[in-house]
Amino acid sequence: MTPPMTSSTSISTPYGALVIRLPTPEIVSAVKRALADGGRIKRTPMPAGTPFQQACWRAAKTTPRGQTRSYLWLAERALRALGRDPAQARVCARAAGQAMRRNPWPVAIPCHRIVASDGSLGGFAGARSPNCKLLKMKAWLLKMEQD
Repeated sequence: MTPPMTSSTSISTPYGALVIRLPTPEIVSAVKRALADGGRIKRTPMPAGTPFQQACWRAAKTTPRGQTRSYLWLAERALRALGRDPAQARVCARAAGQAMRRNPWPVAIPCHRIVASDGSLGGFAGARSPNCKLLKMKAWLLKMEQD
């Protein structure tokens, strides 16, 4: 069971603040340390969600900083983790995208590293318009990690 949301932190971006609500001050501290030293957050409890969502979140956490993976890749990994046929990933790629949309802990679970198969950004926090502030924030987070 996921602890109640009690703490938050924010990341300043050229497009406004990205507020991240996390369940405990310890996880907030881990996120701040990881952002400061360029590292990856190694241990966080898994938020509540369906088994498929949790498998997607675990797979997203394995994406190295500065790299991206596709929603299709994410669906394949999640299906494998659940003991299901990864050949069904094409029909589950949208569900993987929805799992990223429902990610309650961005940055701790780096959903911004998951993009469309053609390399385009896909969506971010439910936003899909290329000119919207949230999608620009996703692009900025990816660029920041590559620098």
